[in-house]
Amino acid sequence: MFYRVALIAASCLALAACSGSEDTPTSKAPVEQPPITVNTLPAPVTASTRVLASQGAPANAAATNSPPVDPATCPYTVEELNQGLGLKLSIVNAVEVPFAGGTQLSCQYTGEQSATITVNKLVMQDPKMLEGMEQFLAGSLEAVPNDPDKAQWNTTDSGLNDLTLHYVHAGTSIDVRLLGVDQAEWPAMKQKLLGLRRTP
Repeated sequence: MFYRVALIAASCLALAACSGSEDTPTSKAPVEQPPITVNTLPAPVTASTRVLASQGAPANAAATNSPPVDPATCPYTVEELNQGLGLKLSIVNAVEVPFAGGTQLSCQYTGEQSATITVNKLVMQDPKMLEGMEQFLAGSLEAVPNDPDKAQWNTTDSGLNDLTLHYVHAGTSIDVRLLGVDQAEWPAMKQKLLGLRRTP
């Protein structure tokens, strides 16, 4: 009996010694970590970042970044509009906006009076893209009878008293917009707008 107790006690002491040796910390060789690679991200685009139209920017971004162009590129001179429409215009501001598939030239003629004229010239690389252009015009359309370019009057309900003559001539879309003239004067102004030289 004594031997069994002694054997059990010795076994317990041996097990305790073994289990204690597992808790003893051992020195381990340091594991080398692979170098961390930092990917460089492109800088965020801000309002001050210049975006080129050739990079797929929308037309309004191109318009914001487009500098004024020489007024000589405009379809009409100030003198021609003053003589044809009976106005007193004196200033021309012109901006050319390239976009995917074409270019738009916008010329605004102003003076001391309230009336202004804006001429938009839209040129597409494929002139067939201009077919059915009138379906994209907002407001009311009224066809000009017997017009060789199938011109139309385009009016809006914005209350701005604006009258636009729209036509496509020689593969170019032209909008001549008269703003700031009372509607009572429209019949006379329509005849004057129709009398302007068709461009280009």
